[in-house]
Amino acid sequence: MPASLDRTDRALLAALQGNARLTVAELADQVALTTSPCWRRVKLLEDSGFITGYQAILSPKSLGFGVTAFVSIMMDSHTKEIALAFEK
Repeated sequence: MPASLDRTDRALLAALQGNARLTVAELADQVALTTSPCWRRVKLLEDSGFITGYQAILSPKSLGFGVTAFVSIMMDSHTKEIALAFEK
């Protein structure tokens, strides 16, 4: 497990964050590695928890959602009973 990230690790993370669908060969080209060490580094980043998953970013507009809203709730108390009542 890497104790800290070196320049290559950070480059791998940046490239994957920009496009998680890159092949190992494409990723290796971007960070100046060959495919085997590139794959090993990505696997180590996954195993170490630096990469926790890969996801698709969906288009709310294409899915028919016209409005995105962020709602903030303030509560005077944070007991389990009040939280359960709020859920109802």
